[in-house]
Amino acid sequence: MSKSEEELYEEAVQIASSRSVETAENSVVLFSISYLPTEENKQKAYAFLKDNPEKTIIDNTPCGQALMTLSLHAKLPLEKVCEIWKICSKRFIEQAKGEVIAFVEGADSRSVFYSIELPELLRNKHLTTINGVDKFEFYDSFVKANK
Repeated sequence: MSKSEEELYEEAVQIASSRSVETAENSVVLFSISYLPTEENKQKAYAFLKDNPEKTIIDNTPCGQALMTLSLHAKLPLEKVCEIWKICSKRFIEQAKGEVIAFVEGADSRSVFYSIELPELLRNKHLTTINGVDKFEFYDSFVKANK
């Protein structure tokens, strides 16, 4: 990475590590697009949010908004962008409570959802369901569907 890329990366890591990711109970919505050929999951999540304005995606938290203003996808390699979002996403899931809605069809095993969010969803004792299903049942069916 060039010097400017290194500085941008360091700034983004600082933001991902410290800015607020707080959400209300039962309000977290996730989507996975990393390494996928389309942004269909993101489009579905945004359509869901339009009909459910009380819900929140990571992009709408102070942390996510600050990261979005940096235009990381246009300025850093995908692997570095994913590293940054993994930091933010881990924190986002750690604070979540209740039910989570996830648009993650076909999520790649390298994705932020698969590698960080899903394990954190299972660890977080304050989260109960994903897409209306017990989180452990969701995990079992998700892994089977994505083998």
